[in-house]
Amino acid sequence: MIVLASRQAAAKIVIMEPPLARACQTTKSWPALMDCMKQHGLKATISRQIDGAKLVVVQSIEAKHGEIETWALYVANGTGWKLGGLMNDGGNLADSEVVRFEKVTSGTHHGYRFDIALTQQSAVSLDQVTSQPSTLRQTQATFCSGIGYSCMTLVPSCEQLVYGQAVLAFQGDITVANNLITLTGTGTTPQSCSAAATYGAMLQ
Repeated sequence: MIVLASRQAAAKIVIMEPPLARACQTTKSWPALMDCMKQHGLKATISRQIDGAKLVVVQSIEAKHGEIETWALYVANGTGWKLGGLMNDGGNLADSEVVRFEKVTSGTHHGYRFDIALTQQSAVSLDQVTSQPSTLRQTQATFCSGIGYSCMTLVPSCEQLVYGQAVLAFQGDITVANNLITLTGTGTTPQSCSAAATYGAMLQ
């Protein structure tokens, strides 16, 4: 039996923008941006800044234990500011450190890169049967165009520690050319790490 769906019954696909993109995408000044955050129950702290761009960590005003809502890149827009990138990976502020924030140029393409080092409690199975507690350390490299909230995030380096000893580790290197990101490296790749490959960059 063949069932045909009518146009009226066809499913609709709705793409929802992230809350911050809907609420505080552009503002006339930095104080106005902070006011916008507050109106939506958020607070933002500048983590790094370079000419014409600020990287902020956004948290709920009610956050009790350093929980992160998102990392947001804001770019100068005349006298105001516009959202130029988001990295929604959560985590805890005490376990996160920004280790790089810079402008990126690849030929005629431009954008921004920020790297965040994270430490998280995890578990690992070395025999594929049992698991044991471990500590996961990784670096997330995020590339944004600066003209929209979409970004590309890779995990070029990570290591899994058991009793302070690395049982899985991958150390990667990133190169950017022709609006492509190439990740190479050595080691045993934990699942949390990105595979060595070439990816499309999110540059303008």
